[in-house]
Amino acid sequence: MNTDTAIFLQWLATQDVSLKVDNGRLIVRSGSGPIADDLRARLRERKADLLRELTQQQAEPSFGQQQLWLLDRLEGGGAAYNVTAVIRVRGAIDAAALKRALTEVVRRHEVLRTSLVEQDGLLLTRTRPAMAVPLTLVDLSDAGPDERETRFDDLATEFACRRFDLSTDVLLRAFLVRTGPMEHVLVMTLHHMGGDGASVGLLKREISQLYTAFRAGQSSPLPELAVQYRDFADWQRGQFRSGPTPAEVEFWRAYLSGAPKAVRLPMDRPRTAFHTFRGGTVRFRIEPYLASELRRLSTRAGASLFMCLLAILKVLLGKAGAGDDLVTGTPVSSRGNQRFDDVIGYFVNTFVVRVDISGDPSFYEVLGRVRHAVLSAHAHAQTPFEHVVRAVNIRRGASYLPVYQVMFGLQSGESSELSLEGAETEEIPFDPPVAKHDLTLLFDEVDGALLGRLEYNRNIFDEATVQVLAASYSELASVVVARPRQRLSAVVELSPSTMALASKIVAPEKDKDGSGDLETVASAHPQSATVRAVSRIWSTVLGSTDVRTDVDFFSIGGSSMAMMKVNLEIYRELGLEIPVARLFENPTVLGMARYLDQVLVEGSVRPASSGGQGWIRPVLPVEGPGHLWNIVATGPDGIWAAGRRDLLDGRGGSVSVVVHWDGQSWTEVDHPDLGRVVGATSRARDDVWMSGLHGLVRWDGARWERVGGSAPDRDCASVTAVADEVWTLVRPADTAQPLAVARWDGRTWARESLPLPASGATLHGCLHGCAPDDLWVSTVRALPSGDVESWVLHWDGTAWSRVGLPDLPGSDTEIIRVHARGSGDVWLLGAGVRQAVRDRERTGLALHWDGSGWTRTTMSPQGCGRLNSMLRTASGDLWAAGGGSGVPGFLIRWDRAANTWISAQAPQSALLGDLVQIPGTTRLLAGGADHNGLAVFTRDDQP
Repeated sequence: MNTDTAIFLQWLATQDVSLKVDNGRLIVRSGSGPIADDLRARLRERKADLLRELTQQQAEPSFGQQQLWLLDRLEGGGAAYNVTAVIRVRGAIDAAALKRALTEVVRRHEVLRTSLVEQDGLLLTRTRPAMAVPLTLVDLSDAGPDERETRFDDLATEFACRRFDLSTDVLLRAFLVRTGPMEHVLVMTLHHMGGDGASVGLLKREISQLYTAFRAGQSSPLPELAVQYRDFADWQRGQFRSGPTPAEVEFWRAYLSGAPKAVRLPMDRPRTAFHTFRGGTVRFRIEPYLASELRRLSTRAGASLFMCLLAILKVLLGKAGAGDDLVTGTPVSSRGNQRFDDVIGYFVNTFVVRVDISGDPSFYEVLGRVRHAVLSAHAHAQTPFEHVVRAVNIRRGASYLPVYQVMFGLQSGESSELSLEGAETEEIPFDPPVAKHDLTLLFDEVDGALLGRLEYNRNIFDEATVQVLAASYSELASVVVARPRQRLSAVVELSPSTMALASKIVAPEKDKDGSGDLETVASAHPQSATVRAVSRIWSTVLGSTDVRTDVDFFSIGGSSMAMMKVNLEIYRELGLEIPVARLFENPTVLGMARYLDQVLVEGSVRPASSGGQGWIRPVLPVEGPGHLWNIVATGPDGIWAAGRRDLLDGRGGSVSVVVHWDGQSWTEVDHPDLGRVVGATSRARDDVWMSGLHGLVRWDGARWERVGGSAPDRDCASVTAVADEVWTLVRPADTAQPLAVARWDGRTWARESLPLPASGATLHGCLHGCAPDDLWVSTVRALPSGDVESWVLHWDGTAWSRVGLPDLPGSDTEIIRVHARGSGDVWLLGAGVRQAVRDRERTGLALHWDGSGWTRTTMSPQGCGRLNSMLRTASGDLWAAGGGSGVPGFLIRWDRAANTWISAQAPQSALLGDLVQIPGTTRLLAGGADHNGLAVFTRDDQP
């Protein structure tokens, strides 16, 4: 990337001048009149550089990147596709040299600073200029051993599970924890979009070399790369520009014909309606002696160790009740050319191995079948997995991934280690609480032994079951080594734990026609205008006028990206904003039309979730990434929703967005930009206030205007109306200054600093009250040590004072919201970290003040996640909404009889913010975000 040219393009955008490349020609458009002569001359002078830069910016991603983006967009994969390395460092460490090494690696490898953006139904890459990579420093050296270990585990898990925004984020991040005078732990997380397992090794090697040079005051010893990952993507696209060859399609169609659509596993629970990535890991070890015997057995059978280990897995699953026809996935490198050997990037493809173990064969015979199946599939392993899915005509379900649900892999050879000159390094095993598949079994060869990691989906498995699976695998390995030619029926009798697993099998749901294989299922639907509209859209997207209404989209040339284009055309033509996952579930014209008709009868709204009975999501005049957290309702025809819309400009910026419901329709409303809205309140229908990064704005019944005069003009974290006054919470420009409150009495503003320590930055702040002498503030502050602490303050009409909170054993707390209904009815909402839970789950936290003391209320396990808002309805019911930070939106409701919070039906969402009741109605309204951005949700007030 030419930085000067990129900056010039950014400047042109500020002048309302846009450029694009069309068949090698530079097309210039101005949105503000004729282009000045001097600018025209500059464009002519820089034409070659502009063409080169724009051509790069309009590049398509690789097939692997496209698949990862779809999983992130459709399935909410998030942290499941993060790769995290945790490295203990003993000895002196030069943090500045390490940060410089990270920055240089990101500069060298464009893929690490490449974003993916959707443009008119196409997925394109955008490479950003080189930038410094932050290295977060956290000091835990003063904590005791137990506390230090617990806090580090929490930090590492949160860091590893933090989602990357694939449209804006650098795909590599790191933080360094000081645990002692000469001891640190380095945590690095890479998103798979930026690199695969082999790339992690290359990343460590380059950081090691660069750190050594920079520590000695030298320049980089690494030569500039001759090619970048985008060159691989171009090469791969060229190989498959017109799709796989007919021979490839025919192979995969025959290879997978009639295969089961979902594997039967010894699950503790049926699959949920939608696939999730909540996971855990069980580690186990096959000792060197047994591993050596397995290698000898493989050699005698003319097979590889990989084939032998896979055969054991097939037998284990088959005899545990999965049946005789078993399909598993295996990762394989798709670099395809030696010139990409030194390039970091995602070069992984998946090929599937299907094995039939019927007929009670011996293990030796099974190993032969596995060998044949692996060699047959591997000969076609470079076919992008998306093309395989399309070739087998698969109907994609929402509760499991297509074609296979079990992954197997073996990593052989020496793994690269990070070396930091002057210090000793040691990689620490680390298992974040995520899972990409139902089951994933990975082996590493280390010092003659086989180290196994069995990753499992916690929605369907308990850890105890997976421990039995791991033990059964080792047990079977011992048996087949001793008796390779004995029939499987006899072999399994020697493995009691394998036989016990069969009783736990949960059968997969049948398709609508009762079949359980990979066949397409047609829907029945009468001819209608919607059918004709969908047919027309399909014809446009697929470039075909012969579209049958009962044929699967993916069987006639459709792809995942093509389905994204269908979704865009449905929005343009029918005005309906549909989750793409719902279209994947209805892949015929008739099925899709039936679904859209169900949406249309709701009156320009669509169901927000099949699991959120009663909730609907209105179609809004705004779209895109961001959220509508804040809601103000002054009546059935006076509703305001506001928040932030993220800018896809590579800089991570945002603008505020405000929409209004007048009883007939939603409209976007012009207003002075706040950067993002973080608070909203009203004193009357024509007196609505909002706060944000750029101060305050006010609606006077006719227009929104910025609040001027002596009012705060920046970073107002919260705003609330109390009687005739308006109060706001102000974060000062200087983080050394404490948080302050400002009060407007209708004539003048008065400001007062809060009694908080000067050190620390405010992460969250909330102000709420019900009387001029009864206001509350909650704040979460980041301390220089890296710790986070919550404070609660109370105003009694004369002074602010800190409020003592009860001890919360086993939890680190973040109080982000205060909800005051009276002097004896105050709620504090936020999140805690449950220390007793192995993977340190965040759980909702609700503290109640009854006028004499604080009580921590209890909630069901379904209420896990941060609590963001609370509502007491006119009928007296108490609701709370939450979500965010990787946890989907959820609702809980107070059960008075049981004296606890219980789970309530919630819309499918990424997070839920404000929850309000529309005055004069029984309707509830929730602000927040769906998988594709800005959203609000509404339903009747009913359990």
